[in-house]
Amino acid sequence: MTHKIALHGRTITLDPSQLLQSGGEGMVFGLGDAAVKLYHDPTPERAARLEFWQRERLAERLPANVVGPRGLVYDQNRAVIGYQMERLPAASQPARQFANLSAAANMPVTAVIDYFLNAAATLSLLHQRGLVVGDLSDRNLFYARRADGRLHDYWLDVDSYQVGPFPCPAATEPFLDPHLYNVVDFSQRPVFSPATDWYAYLVILVKSLLLAHPYGGVHHAYPALRSRAAAQVSLWQAAVVYPRRARPVESLSDELLAHLSRVFDKGERPSFDPELLRDYRQSLQDCPACGLAYPAARGHCPGCRALTAVPTPTPTGDWRGRLLYETAGRIEAVFTLRDGRIQLIIRQGSQFQLVALDGSGRAEMTPLFSGQGDYRFALVGGRYLLINQVGSPQLLPVQLDGATLRPMPALPTALFNGQAVFAATPGHFYRIAQGSLLRGEGRGGNLLEEPIAAVRREQTWLRGAADQETVAGFYRFWGDYFAFVINSQGGYYELKQPLASAGETVLESELLFSETAVAFLHKIKRQGQLLTRLILLDHCARLIRQEEHPAVGPYEQLRGKALIRTKLLTATDEGVWERENGCGRLLPHTAPFTAQGDRLRRHKNGLLIQQPSALYFVDQ
Repeated sequence: MTHKIALHGRTITLDPSQLLQSGGEGMVFGLGDAAVKLYHDPTPERAARLEFWQRERLAERLPANVVGPRGLVYDQNRAVIGYQMERLPAASQPARQFANLSAAANMPVTAVIDYFLNAAATLSLLHQRGLVVGDLSDRNLFYARRADGRLHDYWLDVDSYQVGPFPCPAATEPFLDPHLYNVVDFSQRPVFSPATDWYAYLVILVKSLLLAHPYGGVHHAYPALRSRAAAQVSLWQAAVVYPRRARPVESLSDELLAHLSRVFDKGERPSFDPELLRDYRQSLQDCPACGLAYPAARGHCPGCRALTAVPTPTPTGDWRGRLLYETAGRIEAVFTLRDGRIQLIIRQGSQFQLVALDGSGRAEMTPLFSGQGDYRFALVGGRYLLINQVGSPQLLPVQLDGATLRPMPALPTALFNGQAVFAATPGHFYRIAQGSLLRGEGRGGNLLEEPIAAVRREQTWLRGAADQETVAGFYRFWGDYFAFVINSQGGYYELKQPLASAGETVLESELLFSETAVAFLHKIKRQGQLLTRLILLDHCARLIRQEEHPAVGPYEQLRGKALIRTKLLTATDEGVWERENGCGRLLPHTAPFTAQGDRLRRHKNGLLIQQPSALYFVDQ
């Protein structure tokens, strides 16, 4: 099935393998060094907006890093159905990654500040040229690493900018100025302003520097973010329970905090002076003990002074917990083997090591490699390790034989949304090549593979179970997402209904396994609202239940959850939160050793809690 378009007087044929992204408004296809966006519903209003862009030569007024309309796309009847734009560099990431605990650990704060200084200059230039972003969020603001290591800012969804008589038709609530909460339909008239853009910019800045939303944390009188924002009860007010994994407020300068307080505590909208960021950057020093960057004028590290020893949990109620492992570096990955053994990958600076834990708590360390940047890993039954540098299609297999490592030839795999697609189970690894899902295993020191299913090139995503031979994922066909499960008996099953419907954008996905079920988790954007959708299937892809909730509180993060039977578990600052069949409960006895942002992992004898530098085990 193909799709024909007209661009610059030429007829071009698109096929599903060229699809880069499908969202609520339309689909984006790769076309060499460029990309084209085709609307699901190419209305006269959208056509008029794009024709205005072309008539006013607005593309010529855009900074080079603002990915806007550079040419109109027509159907065979000469109706405008989309536009051409520049294609993002490979390995580009949305700015929300700055607030990701794992990514933030490997990204100097000074590099993030430099990024936001560049972004401030871009935003000022857009305003000077008569454009207002409107729906500015950390999902349409991207970054890419330059050769010198600096972060370049890129701006997307430019066709929705408020320009001329055309309003920005949507808003994403966590970044929406509360002064606009009374607006019901953003498509009726222009309501955004430079001040509302700077409000959204500051929300993204705070999330990136403190790893928490300005109205994050917990306030029992205002449980919802919207009510907190309307009441102007910010993250740093005394009545708010501060997130455990967030950076201390004192890691910001007093001058920057004063400006943020005017915005988020008093509802003012003063102009933002980038010198606040420059001065803050110049004031920073790194704590030699914990690595936190903080203003030298503080005289002490606000992180270390606030640190207290994490209590070793004692048996209380039905839950018992103990510390399994702690490192001065950072835990990058945790693997549970079928027999209950645990292996970890830790990082200290640029050094990566494999750690094998035995039942007595002893740790056997094996150096792996030295590297910069971010990496992903998969472990095949404790015998083979797959290493992938984020953004690269290459998998680097390593055979593990005690303390001996034997590198093996690199294996390419397909990408999905710019990330390599691969998975592992206790006995096999999986990758995609030449339109086939390949299943591989090690025999006699060699890797042997066989094709087990035809898949859609560049449109398939999958995960593998750690303790069973089950693989699951989804494929994208035009704008629809379809789930599949390959169970331990080798049967291939599909869920007939799409995972997302028309008008929805799938922003991120996660997949969890239990003994009896597979959970598909999706972060969905629909009409400006962020939602978390759970679709729970059995191992034959039959629907067990489906739930949808606003993406706040326990539903804010997809990564780090665990599935035990059909119960979904999430780490929060108040303990592990458990939900099943629409009913939730807090497991308060887990509170001493968990916090929001920690990762939970199912274990045959209980539950693992992965903190940034420590691993706990709890049983019941």
